[in-house]
Order: sequence, then structure tokens, then C-alpha cells
Amino acid sequence: GGTTTTITITVNGAADAADVTGASTGSVTEDFGPDEQDTGNLDHTDVDDEDANDEWEAQTDTVGTYGKLSITTAGAWTYTLSDSDSDTNILDQGDTPTDVFSVSTSGGDSTNVTITVNGANDAPTDITMSDQNVNENAGANAPVSFLSTTDVDDAASHTYSFVAGTGDTDNAEFVITGGNVLRIASSPDFETKSSYSIRIQTDDGAGGTYVEAFTISVNDLNDVAPTITSASTASVAENATA
Repeated sequence: GGTTTTITITVNGAADAADVTGASTGSVTEDFGPDEQDTGNLDHTDVDDEDANDEWEAQTDTVGTYGKLSITTAGAWTYTLSDSDSDTNILDQGDTPTDVFSVSTSGGDSTNVTITVNGANDAPTDITMSDQNVNENAGANAPVSFLSTTDVDDAASHTYSFVAGTGDTDNAEFVITGGNVLRIASSPDFETKSSYSIRIQTDDGAGGTYVEAFTISVNDLNDVAPTITSASTASVAENATA
């Protein structure tokens, strides 16, 4: 008769990746509000450990490039934009970088939460002059100063113009050439006018402006070389005494 035997098959288990669903992306806008937030919720199923379904490793204020992310064990995440952070402030209108965070299920599977940060324009905050003095008799259209702007949007370019308002008394006496060179239109004369008052605006081209009034002082120089009116020669007797 026949014989029988037993064949034993060993099945080696392998980890199955969790099936992650839910919101894994978000979006915030610079300067939209103080520390703007976006929220979402992640879910997952794990066939290897059904009791651990929807459980996540909690994080609190994990720091990214532009903000912070927190996530609960239930998968609810909150992203908070750091509006005062320098990396956020330098973003220009139209910039759309991302902040990416890795989050993990209780079973060790990971996924990313990706936040798009929409840059916004920041207005300029100051105008600087390289000099606020000009020599008298410097000549018509003599250069007075180079203009520069303080603006946290590091890629911004600026244009300058004279504007009406307090301190604009002598705007018509000056011109701006070459984009940022302030020049006096007529040769200055200290005895006629020792200082000028002008009001300048800088514009970043994206809706941001800053205005400041300046005083330009005229340096008083010797107008005419001194002349000697006495005789140019003299004589004295030999052995004369004082």
C-alpha cells in the first residue's frame, strides 16, 4: 500500500506598507495674517496590525524652513507659518516654495506632509543717501548722492521719484538720473541758499512704497582767491635800525 508524509510549508511574513489616505498637502500665504495656519487629517490602514489603524507618531512644533508642523496620534496635523522668520520675509510675490515634513504611522511607515508657501510683497522701509552735502559752485547737474532702499524682499528693484508733501519745497531744484543718482539742477551758491528740502519716494514695482524727506546742505567755499593790494616791492637802507 501507499505511504503518506507531511509536507510543511513555512510562510515568512513580510511587512506590508500602510495604505495612507487623507490630506497630505496644504497652503499658506505670507502676511495673510499673523502666523497663518493650515490643517488636515491623515488616515491609514495596516493589514499587518489592524489594531494600529489610524495611529500616528505624534509631533509637536517640528521646525521647517518657513514654519512648524504638529500632528496628533489620530493623524490631525496643523501647520503654522512663521511670518516673522527671515526666510519667510524675503519671499517675493509669486514665489511658491514648499515646506516638507516627514510623518510616521505607529507601525513605522512614513509619508510627507507638503505645505506650499505663497510669497507676498513687502513694502520698502527706508531710503538711504550716500551724501547729503554738495559744494557750492559745483556746476549744473552736479551729482549729490546715490540713493538706495532697504527692503526685506531681497530680489526687489526700486525706482525713485519726487513726491508732494511735507518737505517738498525744493523738489524742482533736483533731478534723478541713471535710476538712483540725485543731481542738483543749477549750480548751488551758499550765499544765495545754504540748504534745500526735498521729498523722495521709492517704489518696489509691486505696490509697495516708502517716502522720506531730506535736507541737502551746501558747503560754503572761498569764492574768490585773496588779492594783495599793497606794493609788491620795497626797499630798506643798509644798516637801518628799527
